Amino acid sequence: MTVKELIMEVEFDDLLPYLKEIIVGHLDNIYAFRDAYDILRGMEPNSEFVGKVRIVQKEDWISVQSLDADFWENKLAKELVLPKNTTLSKEEIAAHCIYDIIFYGFSPAERIENFWKSHAPIQSKMERRKSIIQELTVP
Repeated sequence: MTVKELIMEVEFDDLLPYLKEIIVGHLDNIYAFRDAYDILRGMEPNSEFVGKVRIVQKEDWISVQSLDADFWENKLAKELVLPKNTTLSKEEIAAHCIYDIIFYGFSPAERIENFWKSHAPIQSKMERRKSIIQELTVP
């Protein structure tokens, strides 16, 4: 099952209790999660993209791996890899996936903007290093 198929199978009101457990202290922007959910349901996954999302469950701890730093169309195309004998419901998995998808923003445009803002210091640091290396190696 892909992330898109999962999101299409669950209703927002059914995943909301799980989402509220994840975003404790930030319930004032629950509307933004609903908007993101609606956007994701209306989007088409990238049919050429191949990837996997691993769901890891250890007691009460749940982790979604490989779903935060990519384009939304690619995230929707990823296949879910669930733990063996999982007790997680589709709604709980969907809540965790949506939370990870919107990590950098509540829309595709906001994700791009926030991703590059958060990674700009790393990028500029690398550019400074390249510049220094070029200065040292140019005769």
